[in-house]
Amino acid sequence: MDSIHTFFKKHVSIAIVAVFIAELSLYELMWQLGTALHFSFGTSNQSYFFAEILLKVLPALLIAFCIGTLDSLKDPFKNLGKSLLSGAWILIISVLGSIVFLIDEFDKGKMLKEPSHIVYFVLFLLMVGLSEELLMRGTITRLLAGKFSKEGKGKVITVLIGGLLFGLYHFSNYFYSRDLEATLLQMLATAMMGMLLCAIYVKWGNLLGVILLHAALDFMTMSRYGLIAGMSIADNRTSGGRGDLKQTLISNSTFVIAAIVVMMHGKKKRQVCR
Repeated sequence: MDSIHTFFKKHVSIAIVAVFIAELSLYELMWQLGTALHFSFGTSNQSYFFAEILLKVLPALLIAFCIGTLDSLKDPFKNLGKSLLSGAWILIISVLGSIVFLIDEFDKGKMLKEPSHIVYFVLFLLMVGLSEELLMRGTITRLLAGKFSKEGKGKVITVLIGGLLFGLYHFSNYFYSRDLEATLLQMLATAMMGMLLCAIYVKWGNLLGVILLHAALDFMTMSRYGLIAGMSIADNRTSGGRGDLKQTLISNSTFVIAAIVVMMHGKKKRQVCR
């Protein structure tokens, strides 16, 4: 496997294409396998949690193993606090946004789901963060940092490309919503958010930190669907809310500004790629 890992480190473009193709292919394969084994792809929080493990987490682990980036999961607590501090803006808006969403639902007379359903919702979000961050930060951003250097212009290029690829990664949501405009706006939003996550990972090299920050962002956007009784995570894909280009740019510009601050503040304490 060492020769394969070396090949991907030298040919980053091929590695990135391989990650995208493998992720889509393994998703379909695991879906077919789950269907053949009569796995229930339901709409409950519990079903989403187990489906996320089968369809996304296991493929992500396999891809990272083949590419040679599975060791990005090592030392999960090293620089964790600094990583979370760099993403403090994400934590702040996630908490405030979730509170606003929930108050709005409570004003309508809605109630929270049972505690076990809430636990599965949180676990689901952590699995989403694990699968996407392992691929997008622990694998792709890490390879980009190794190619373009981890300082100066190389760091900026890594963060920009990493963010754009994170946005492109979400084009697959079009096949669920069939709404091209909404998908493109989501790609733009996730690209801008992805730049901040890339900047934090490049600076501190801590994958657990960006996994938790990713989960916090998703908690805000999906809190009403995962926490409120009578609603499902599946409703998030059919809710119809999409905003417009100006709104998307303005609301997500803070992530880009925060990414610039992270890159400019001090010197990077840990090298992502050795």
